[in-house]
Amino acid sequence: MEPRRAALTRAEFHDCGRLTDVGVAHLTRLPALVRLHLGGCAITDLGLRRLAALPKLRDLTLEACHRVTGPGFAFLNRPGGLLVLTGCRGLTDAGLAHLDGLTALERLELSGCDRLTPAGIDRLRRTLPSCRVRA
Repeated sequence: MEPRRAALTRAEFHDCGRLTDVGVAHLTRLPALVRLHLGGCAITDLGLRRLAALPKLRDLTLEACHRVTGPGFAFLNRPGGLLVLTGCRGLTDAGLAHLDGLTALERLELSGCDRLTPAGIDRLRRTLPSCRVRA
């Protein structure tokens, strides 16, 4: 692997409707990746599961990734970190429950995820008391 690529710690993809779970699998070739922003991509929960192979990933932003519904989050439990979910229309309260096991998560930011309810967000706050949840 090219040394510069191996040392990459941050990557941002915006308006990437053609970035799918298959494409996300290629990101696992970036073992130093700490921060990842995926905007408007076509990944699903399988793609999130593949991101779990990134050993240093701590900050993940999903923006308008409408095919993500929740089960893939269960694989992303890492010490520290930030998870930002913006405009993820496929995410419901039932999907949010898959974050319950992310006990190491420090911050969660939710906005524009229209199918989430205040009750679902409050339940998550009670389940993850050490996580700062902003909605």
